[in-house]
Amino acid sequence: CVEVDQEQSESEIINVLAIDQE
Repeated sequence: CVEVDQEQSESEIINVLAIDQE
């Protein structure tokens, strides 16, 4: 399930970016 792993990583990165923007 490499694709799912990549999606999870993207979500985590987006989360970090959102927190960084705040």
